[in-house]
Amino acid sequence: ALANFIAGLKNASSSSCSPKPVVLMGDLNCARTPMDIYTIKGKEKSAGFTPQERESFEKRILGQPSSAGAAGLRDVWRERHPERVEYTYWSYRGGNYATNRGWRLDYTLVHPELAGGRAAGKKGSGNGNREDSDGEDEGGSDGEEEEEEENAKKSLIHDVFHLAHVRGSDHCPIGVTISAEGHGEELV
Repeated sequence: ALANFIAGLKNASSSSCSPKPVVLMGDLNCARTPMDIYTIKGKEKSAGFTPQERESFEKRILGQPSSAGAAGLRDVWRERHPERVEYTYWSYRGGNYATNRGWRLDYTLVHPELAGGRAAGKKGSGNGNREDSDGEDEGGSDGEEEEEEENAKKSLIHDVFHLAHVRGSDHCPIGVTISAEGHGEELV
């Protein structure tokens, strides 16, 4: 079933099949990196963090579209926030939300056409968690600022975020703001 889903995703994200780039958001039940889980101790055999699941996620969902069976999507939240530890799921057992023992299982994955030239580790326009924004500029050299400006021109992703303070289930809402190409409007 997963192979069929990935094949459909790859087909949908190819420019010849669909006039609009793919955005895949939601619970994918996999913490792709050790940073996406509160502790890896004893978790490598847990569903959602096995080496096989993480390898499959990297190869089949994020892998280059030219690879057999890869969708070629980009994890724009992690690209914008390469060092941020933030979760989207907390088990109800043991009061995990109150102690922030969570997992990042919910993703905003986009077709590279939407993400533009923004490479992993480049700061983005969004702060990732709407509740924690301090509005401070991180600075940088003129060359870095020019590169960031050029990447921002190419990217249609204005903001990508988690609303960790909004409760209602064991997962928090996630969101993305996509700028309409050639317009000053934003689509949510």
